[in-house]
Amino acid sequence: MNFDQVNDFKIEPVFVANLAYFNIPANRLIDDGGTNVYPDVRDFDVFKEKFFTERLKKAEFDFEVENNINRAFVLNMLLLNDQNEVLQTISFTVPSYKGTPNVIKISYRSF
Repeated sequence: MNFDQVNDFKIEPVFVANLAYFNIPANRLIDDGGTNVYPDVRDFDVFKEKFFTERLKKAEFDFEVENNINRAFVLNMLLLNDQNEVLQTISFTVPSYKGTPNVIKISYRSF
């Protein structure tokens, strides 16, 4: 056993935070056969802090979506930079409501 390995051991903190919550009323989703866009742009200034820019190693996103309308849809989450350019697109299908609880949980890991 090499006990000198303990000298290389480094503990780094993990932070967990709720970043966003939004509610889209069913009447805002128009079933016209086209692409419907419901923009909800949020500024997350916390990621601009020097603390994060120097230390952030990975980000994990956990989404929870509840659909209580009888129509399925695709949810596209666009992660933008400060120039509003798309850095990453996260897409998932949300099934239609069938009369029972319909909560979809998605985990996305970005390394």
